[in-house]
Amino acid sequence: MRAPPPLPPVLIPAYRPAEVLARLVADLTARGFSRILVVDDGSGPAFDPLFQSLLRHPQVTLLRHEANRGKGEALKTGIQHLLESDSGDAGAVTADADGQHLPEDIERVARRLADSDGSTLVLGCRRFGDGVPLRSRLGNLITAAAMRWIAGLRLGDTQTGLRGIPWSLAAGLLRTKTSGYEFELDMLLMAKHEGFAVSETPISTVYLDDNRGSHFNPLRDSM
Repeated sequence: MRAPPPLPPVLIPAYRPAEVLARLVADLTARGFSRILVVDDGSGPAFDPLFQSLLRHPQVTLLRHEANRGKGEALKTGIQHLLESDSGDAGAVTADADGQHLPEDIERVARRLADSDGSTLVLGCRRFGDGVPLRSRLGNLITAAAMRWIAGLRLGDTQTGLRGIPWSLAAGLLRTKTSGYEFELDMLLMAKHEGFAVSETPISTVYLDDNRGSHFNPLRDSM
């Protein structure tokens, strides 16, 4: 029986994260992830103890921006670092630092990416039903409609930060000019333009404390 392929690396951009990030990293190491890259996007000295605590796990690499540059720039910094490591994996999995993504869902997306043919962008797709903050539902409706109109992409969750990105797509993303949350929408447009398939994998919908740990404003940033 053929052994499953190794889990690809996980890239976590973080700006002023809560303690939930430390729990997430510990859970991922317990699930067998051998490489976890955390990018501190200029959180400031007050968050040094939390970031330093992550390094007790030998699987963790920490990169830091001196000032906040935006989620897109943090992702590009991590992608560049991982591409230079030339590890032979299928790609990288991105996950948020605010507790929205459960370890089992991150592993599910990682397995889908590892089993893919290198030409599929894997999205962890949430369900936007009852219990989801209204501003988040509206934000996703706005961007989902825009993706259908602009690119002909019919997606259930255009704003998910849980993604399995094949290396051939990741390399092209370094050329994008966007630096904030819009980087993730640019990723969808590039995937469509470059002929990549986009696959959605159902994941749990988690909003801790009405999503107060997130720095994303669903309405403003979606617009």
